[in-house]
Amino acid sequence: MAKSGPPPIVFILLFLFLAGGGWFFFLNKPASQDVSNNPPTPTPAGDVVPLPVAPVVGRASPVAASSFALPASVPAGTTVRIQGSTSMVTINLNLKNGFQAKFPGTRVDSKANGSAKGIQDLVAGTADIAAVSQPLTAQEQGQGVAAVPVALDTIALVVGINNPFKGG
Repeated sequence: MAKSGPPPIVFILLFLFLAGGGWFFFLNKPASQDVSNNPPTPTPAGDVVPLPVAPVVGRASPVAASSFALPASVPAGTTVRIQGSTSMVTINLNLKNGFQAKFPGTRVDSKANGSAKGIQDLVAGTADIAAVSQPLTAQEQGQGVAAVPVALDTIALVVGINNPFKGG
């Protein structure tokens, strides 16, 4: 009886590729900087953390934002609208679940129609957050949009040795 399916080495290489990608993702996060000039504030646990710049909904602060702080409270009935990239769906779902758990009575509506649509809706005021998977253009920055990185990713193409593609 003939074996079917790929040889075991394919599964081993796939595992190593995924493990290496996970290692790269979790250990190569960008250094966070406090760009606010605000004094540190203590957390309920007593830790001291810098208070970062919080961009106004969809608008850039005078200083480039590298992060933002969650508000202490949000009125019940508040809806946050997220529009953007399909590659941000999982991150948006986690943000939604965390936000709604922290602030009961709130709702997060998330749509994934692409980065360009997310920025377009943000500028038009029909979205509160644009979840994009590309750098902002000078034109977008000129419209007052500020980027707050939440993750970095790397894309690699892996070609088997028997594939006729040899580069170039």
